[in-house]
Amino acid sequence: YAALRDYAEQAETGGGFQRRLFAEDAARGFAFIDICRKRYDVALMNPPFGEPAKQSRILLGANYPSTKHDLFAAFTERTLSMLAIGGFLGEISSRVGFFIKSFDDWRNKVMGIHSVVAIADLGFGVLDDATVEAASYIVEKRPSEKQGLTRVFRLLVESDKANTLLNLMSGSSDKRIFMFSVAECECLPLHPWIYWVSREVREKLAHHEGLEPAGAVIRQGLGTGDNNRFIRALWEVPPELIATTTVSSTGFAEQFSLGKRWAVHVRSGSSQPWYSPLTVLIDWENQGLRLKEHWRSRGESPSRYIPSEDLYFRPGFSWTLRAFRLIPYLIPRGCIPSASRYMGFPRSGYEFSVLGTTASNLASCFSRFYGEMFARPKHLVDTIKRLPFAQLPVNITKDLEKKITAEVESRRMFFRNFEPFSDFVTPANIQQWATDESSNWSPVSLLGEELELDIATSFGLSNEELALLEFDLKEAIEVRRRTGSGVEDDDSDATEDDSSCDTSTAGKSIDIILYLIGVAFGRWDIRYATGEQAAPELPDPFAPLPVCPPGQLQNAQGLPARPEDVPASYPLKNIPWDGILVDDPNHPLDIEHRIREVIEIIWNGKEGGPNAEAIEHEACEILGVKSLRDYFRKPAGFFADHLKRYSKSRRQAP
Repeated sequence: YAALRDYAEQAETGGGFQRRLFAEDAARGFAFIDICRKRYDVALMNPPFGEPAKQSRILLGANYPSTKHDLFAAFTERTLSMLAIGGFLGEISSRVGFFIKSFDDWRNKVMGIHSVVAIADLGFGVLDDATVEAASYIVEKRPSEKQGLTRVFRLLVESDKANTLLNLMSGSSDKRIFMFSVAECECLPLHPWIYWVSREVREKLAHHEGLEPAGAVIRQGLGTGDNNRFIRALWEVPPELIATTTVSSTGFAEQFSLGKRWAVHVRSGSSQPWYSPLTVLIDWENQGLRLKEHWRSRGESPSRYIPSEDLYFRPGFSWTLRAFRLIPYLIPRGCIPSASRYMGFPRSGYEFSVLGTTASNLASCFSRFYGEMFARPKHLVDTIKRLPFAQLPVNITKDLEKKITAEVESRRMFFRNFEPFSDFVTPANIQQWATDESSNWSPVSLLGEELELDIATSFGLSNEELALLEFDLKEAIEVRRRTGSGVEDDDSDATEDDSSCDTSTAGKSIDIILYLIGVAFGRWDIRYATGEQAAPELPDPFAPLPVCPPGQLQNAQGLPARPEDVPASYPLKNIPWDGILVDDPNHPLDIEHRIREVIEIIWNGKEGGPNAEAIEHEACEILGVKSLRDYFRKPAGFFADHLKRYSKSRRQAP
């Protein structure tokens, strides 16, 4: 460097044109070298964020191994290296680095070796239209042993973040200001910077074993790589090809070597606590031979995409991947989990204590520690494995069993009124099995205050400590309430989703017409509608799903009835077993005529109720048509409603 400078100085006094050009270029080059060698007192930046481009990954991997996965993390590391001892970095970036697993090295090897002076936890609505939750922070470059406390200004739910932050920095005490020590977060796995709870709460949670292995095994399910080929909706497959213990005493796994082809797949449905109807099947004939050959044909090992086969068909629970809180729901025996709907398999005898603990606010708050985003956290397999788990007293376990069983029954009774779910018996306009609000649930607590406190006490938390822990969750609920929407994500199959059941007056009218047509074709058993036959009792919560809904016209084996299975006393005669009704007023199999016949059988025998003509007139009036025939013929009528209803329930099935 000194020799080049001497030459450049000599060149400036020389007469050669080339030497003068070299002198000018060299001066700029030396200036750049000087900049790179300098150490600064202050650096201020808003770096790019996200995964690096393919072309830069090798460079980042070689020079920034601890932060190579995200651009803003690498920028932070580089900029801190340019500071003088005692210098300050001011940065605004994504807040995700404070919490998730992939930023563990960034927190501990980059930020944690210096002093994080202050953080403004800002959330959404800061970086123009960028869909990122932001944070601004100040880091002083000094030895970590001289670290002090970090002051945090929490502005996640504030609309006017700028003025609020200015006011908070005036020094007055406020519930939105927190003081915490980065070093004290090391008691938690992966050391997320959970500043809103006390050191004592963090340590109490970290003291307990994780849900795996203490209470359950948590696994990601299989991926097909070709859903159109390997996945079907429940109603697309002949029931006799679906494995179930209701038609065979053989175990589930063995049935796929004996002619069964399809298994219930935990993939889609409405995500609600406790019970989520399953409507998708996966091809598993000969233990998934076709699916395994598919992966081999692509040069892949099947075990990579079809993991944990030994756990298939066991009962357990799943949960919504992306939601403001953990939303677990029970999975019965006989199912195969998917890559988008993970599954937990409790140890024998721990089913209700595991499911109850997972549904608690304590578990939701802990999972949010690692959830990536404040408004839309992800509840990943590794996070659920780390959930603290404690041996609950017998009385609390019994209370949880009672609570969960009642909740599951209530929701299953609700779905008895709606096609195409496996609990369907009759639509609400014939017999309403549960109120329209039965599927509603409180975002504040899935268990109720008393059970929440019981579980927190089992983990050694006081009422005050539980309230402190719940602070983050309650703010997220407030944001959700204020925006008036649920959670949105690119993978809609894995996000929070309200029930697809339409409880409006028009929706119930559509349901009744769908049902009447189904009865006319011999799909539904009219005796449940007339009251001649009582609906079966709900099975055990973990019992396998039936291959046919209980309201279906069935034989003694629980499969769709054939002509010889229908008794002579069955109220509806001349069922079109070939599946054909016609639109012809003069034909004996005219669809409108047959539906009127069904209406008369159901309603004319009911004392004090409306007659068949009144029922038909009311339905047509609600649907805005003059007659049922008009509804069938109208392009936006029956067939559009039918396809909408089934495709919405089907989700990602082809």
